[in-house]
Amino acid sequence: MNKLDRNSVGAPIVRVKRGDVVVEDRNEEDPVTGKVIGKRTGHAAGLRRYLARGEISSRQHDAGVMFALDVEDASRTQVGAVEPGHVGGGGDPVVSMHVLAHRRIDAQRKVDAAVRVLGCVYPLVATVVLSDGSAPAWSERKGYGRESGFGMLLLGLDALVAHYEIS
Repeated sequence: MNKLDRNSVGAPIVRVKRGDVVVEDRNEEDPVTGKVIGKRTGHAAGLRRYLARGEISSRQHDAGVMFALDVEDASRTQVGAVEPGHVGGGGDPVVSMHVLAHRRIDAQRKVDAAVRVLGCVYPLVATVVLSDGSAPAWSERKGYGRESGFGMLLLGLDALVAHYEIS
């Protein structure tokens, strides 16, 4: 990871290392002098970007994180990568696989319920929450105005807040 002083993107180096900040190197050279005239920039990615800017509430952020965790739990496929004793069942691999399978099924049910609640804004919420995408860029790709994407994201996050009963 590139070293980054806190003044260049307003984030401490620990946030950069943790992956909370996406760093873009923009070293542009002046064609006449050959000197570098550009500078490094960056931004917080996905939901963190909107939270850092104060554009979403902490409740909306937490609902998005909960949705992402459910999707991650539902996507776990490498049962053999988990030590049996860490799952339950007293170290019996068959029981552990059974426990893991039920956890994945439960997580998939949660994801399915959240997707039903999100309805037509699911693709946008998934882009921002699961892929650290941008609501305006998604909206523009779909042929809507750039400004409509953020409003749609807010509606989706509010639906997740209600769904996860975050107060």
